[in-house]
Amino acid sequence: MGEISAVQILRTGENRIQGDIDQGEQADNPWPRRPQYCPTGGAAKIEPMASPLPTLLFCTAYMAEESWWQGRYKPWIDHYQTLPLRRDATFVLDDSSPYVPSDHRLAILSDLPPKVGPEKIHLYRFAEHIGNDKRNRRRGWWRSFLFSLEIARQYGSRSYMSSLTPILLPRALLII
Repeated sequence: MGEISAVQILRTGENRIQGDIDQGEQADNPWPRRPQYCPTGGAAKIEPMASPLPTLLFCTAYMAEESWWQGRYKPWIDHYQTLPLRRDATFVLDDSSPYVPSDHRLAILSDLPPKVGPEKIHLYRFAEHIGNDKRNRRRGWWRSFLFSLEIARQYGSRSYMSSLTPILLPRALLII
């Protein structure tokens, strides 16, 4: 299919639910009033957008039980894997959770390998759980967040995104 832009997605409707433009609204409007983006609703597979910068996508994590994986981290992975966004590496930085998910998309790591690729989600597990302290200073989160800089440096990422909420839609890709 080649490289396409978010504007092309919005203008051609390639990745939108049929009928999401109000009556009277022009079909070539790149800013529809009520977009109904559906990343997994049978939309055509679109190629990642071209970016001159190697990109790291990551989130910080702690999973006390399977429901935390099912309710938060698995939907995050599902969402971002469907977006036409360049990802040279995707990491979930885990604060030594008691629950470790089994998902064929995950490569579970305790050390950084010499090379990573975009085909796997890298679940990096710290050896020790830090969590929050008595003052709720989120020491485990800070360790994970700052470790993302080390990952970015090691793999040559010049751009990186952190998000636990699946907020990016094709419209947002216009400003990234």
